[in-house]
Amino acid sequence: MPSPLLRRVNYVTRESHNNEMEDVLTSYGLRGSEKLKNKEGHKDTSLRNLEDEEIKQLRNERTSLKQQIERLQQRLLFTEEERFRSIDSSTSSPHSIETLLHDLSQTSLINEAKAKRGLFILQRANEYVSHHKSQETHSRHDDVMEENDRLTMEVWELREKLARSTKVLEESVAERQQLKTSLSEMRNHMTQREREEKVKEEGRREAREIEERNRRGEEEKKHLDMQLYQSQLKKLDLQLRSYGGKMRQMMEVVEGLQSTISQSEDEVHRLTAECTRFEGKLREREEEVERLRDTLRREGEKREKNQLEEEKRDLQLSLSRMKEETNDRSREWSRHLAEKDETIQFHLRRQEEETIRWQLKLELMQSEKMSLEEREREWRDLFHRSREERDEIEQEMEEEKKKHEEDLLIVRKREEEKEEKWREEKERSEERERTLRDELYRLKEEERKKEREREEVVRQLEREKNEWTVSQQDIVSRFEFRLEQLEREKRELEEKMIERVRQSEKERGDKDELRDFIQRWEEISRNLLERREEVERRERQEREEEEKKERQERGEMKKIYEENLSHLRQVVDGLRRELCTAEEMMREERDRCKDATSQREEMSGELEAVKRICNETREELERTIREKEVITVERNELRRNFDEILEKLHASEEKRMDILRLEDLETEEKRNLTEKYEVLQAEYNSLSHRHQQMEEEAGKSSEKFHEEKKRLEEMVRDSEKEMEIICCRHRRQEEEAQVRTKQMRGEIQSLLDQCREGEEEVERLRREEEKREKMREQMDREITEIREKFQAELQERDERYRTEMDETREEKEMQLSELRETCDLLTLERNDLSFQLESANANARSDHHERLSADCDRHIELIQRQHDIDIMSLKASQAETTLGHNRDMCRLQDEKREWEQKCLSLEEKWKNGEELSVVETPSPSASDEEKIKTLEARLVKERKSKVQLEAAMNKLQMEMIEFKGRMVGLLSLIEQRETKDKRNL
Repeated sequence: MPSPLLRRVNYVTRESHNNEMEDVLTSYGLRGSEKLKNKEGHKDTSLRNLEDEEIKQLRNERTSLKQQIERLQQRLLFTEEERFRSIDSSTSSPHSIETLLHDLSQTSLINEAKAKRGLFILQRANEYVSHHKSQETHSRHDDVMEENDRLTMEVWELREKLARSTKVLEESVAERQQLKTSLSEMRNHMTQREREEKVKEEGRREAREIEERNRRGEEEKKHLDMQLYQSQLKKLDLQLRSYGGKMRQMMEVVEGLQSTISQSEDEVHRLTAECTRFEGKLREREEEVERLRDTLRREGEKREKNQLEEEKRDLQLSLSRMKEETNDRSREWSRHLAEKDETIQFHLRRQEEETIRWQLKLELMQSEKMSLEEREREWRDLFHRSREERDEIEQEMEEEKKKHEEDLLIVRKREEEKEEKWREEKERSEERERTLRDELYRLKEEERKKEREREEVVRQLEREKNEWTVSQQDIVSRFEFRLEQLEREKRELEEKMIERVRQSEKERGDKDELRDFIQRWEEISRNLLERREEVERRERQEREEEEKKERQERGEMKKIYEENLSHLRQVVDGLRRELCTAEEMMREERDRCKDATSQREEMSGELEAVKRICNETREELERTIREKEVITVERNELRRNFDEILEKLHASEEKRMDILRLEDLETEEKRNLTEKYEVLQAEYNSLSHRHQQMEEEAGKSSEKFHEEKKRLEEMVRDSEKEMEIICCRHRRQEEEAQVRTKQMRGEIQSLLDQCREGEEEVERLRREEEKREKMREQMDREITEIREKFQAELQERDERYRTEMDETREEKEMQLSELRETCDLLTLERNDLSFQLESANANARSDHHERLSADCDRHIELIQRQHDIDIMSLKASQAETTLGHNRDMCRLQDEKREWEQKCLSLEEKWKNGEELSVVETPSPSASDEEKIKTLEARLVKERKSKVQLEAAMNKLQMEMIEFKGRMVGLLSLIEQRETKDKRNL
């Protein structure tokens, strides 16, 4: 039996080792807390999650280290108990005191080595943790402060324990010294068997006391284990109850999601209804736009009629002038009739041919008139037909546009011909320059003879030359300054055009801008013409001056002439450059006009694209409805899956209960093993007693004793290994249960957050729907009012148009009847004139013949003039109709493009985030264009609301997909846990 001093020494060594380990852990905690405090100012939200994970890992490592320390302590206790028992067996002999001291020294050395090893392990762990802590950049302040407070409290407690342990160590050292002295005395004095027997009795008593203490400790351990298991069972029951409550919450969440889905389906149906309403409104707007186009056409026709009347007046004036000129010419022709009878016959034949041509032209005009009447009928029919026929009309409009472009090509060809003429003139001027160069070459040869005489004159001329160069440089600088001004004006015009294009939403139209642009263009063209005229005038003046100088001083001023020519060439080059720049300006502006036409075509294409987008939105809405039906099916499937998951969870919880029961059985097995261990220890003690007896009797059975001892030690080691394996399993199961609970908590919290977000979105969507319904009601009222007004205006305009068309038809029919009568009269007069000419030929060169010839000429001229006037009037009327039609079509296209530009600008504003805060209601006193603008703004708002609703629907769909993914993840986690539980079983 070991003495109380030895037990105290072993206890002190164990407690000192534990205190050292705890000091290491506290130092680790303090270092970690200091580092964390130092790093509080360098936090970042992006790394908090990583830091939390690393903190959890470090805590797990710390717990694992503590567990290792506890295992080491248990092993130390076990080894010390074995050694105490060996000491009990060895204290019977006087030599056993020395062995006891030797064993104590060995145990102290072993404990010190193990303590050093534990310290080394903890230092390595501390270094590893500090390394990881140094890699950390940010951490949460609140958690760190709580941990630091907790660690400081633990450190203070451990310091108190250290102080106590130091005191105990000092006492143990003193006791050890006393033991050494007592042992030395025992060596000297313990020679008698009485003292040995007393020592044996004391050892036996101490052994009995130790055994009783061990039994009490084991009973206390069993009692504590039972309490722990009961607490764990209570915790599991609470967890099961919480899981049941959470599952109920999940069911409520699912029901809430189902309600949100049903609400979203209702919203989709409402959106489809709204889309249909919007489509109806758009159709009505298109009809209104077409009506406005018709009104604009009529106004354009009226304006063109006025213009044509003015042109007719001008033509009449020109015809009157021509008549006067022809009268003068007829007088001259009357003098020479006798000589030109043959020419008159030729002219008569030509007139006959021309009359035939005019008859053909009249027939063509009649056919064209019929075609125009047919077209008018077709237009009336097309006005009452469907949109498809209107598309055909638009194609015809495009064909007419192509014709207009062909006319533009013809105009361009004419301009190119003009440019070719200009080039020919340029070539002629170059040829003139060449001739001048040749003349200069001749003059140079003549001048070589007179160089001596000219030296004095050259000096004066150089002075004049310098003055002239200065003047020319001033002129060039002025031209350059003017060119810069023109470029600036060009840039300003471009900027103004860009600004006007941007402000096209607020302005009523681009008509005023186009007029300003045309006026500016005309001003620029006038300025260019004026510059050309100025250049031509200057050239003429310079040529006249040069001719005068050549007449006056040909012999003296040839050098000046050469220098002037060089300077003039420079000036001409500059002027040519100016002309080229002006022509380039013209070309650029023509290209801009082309670009404007192309932009208009692009805008028409964009309008078609918008229509396509509307159709696509319809299809997308239908798809969303279908997808929602699929979502309802998936929702039912999710309910089923959820029920299955609940069943699986109940099954898994039952399995966990079974596992806990198995763990209870394992604990019972542990107890049985401990009992077996105690039995083995008792047997070992009995065997040790027997061995001592056998040693006293004889040393024969020593080998058997050692073999049995080894066998028993192996049995003890196997039992220890089994105990460790069972403990590891139990710990793993506990860790897995903790991880599962954490995962389930996180998932349930995420689902709750999703439900809250869904509820908030539903409330927001309801508010938006209420606002939209109010807006729709206002829009419907305003649209009905505007429709009624437009219908009244359109009816009035249609009646006016019909009356005007009837009047124009009657006028054309009257003109045609008059032309026919005039043609008949012309034929009769032609026959009469031919008869008179024949009689005039018989009575050649008589006074009567002269009178008849003069009268014939006058009659022919009058007939030709009347015929020309009638034809011109017909052509003018036809041109009026064609131009009016073309202008109407162009204006309609321009208006269409303006509408498209306004819609696009409003859409761009909405995309850029410029929200229309106030709902504009058109006032009754406002004009039609202002009302249209307000309606366009409302349409943009409705489109915006539609897009927002679509975005909300897409968001809900994404959330449903995420919910599905999470449910699938939960199922996979549950299956994995079931497989793990099966493996553990």
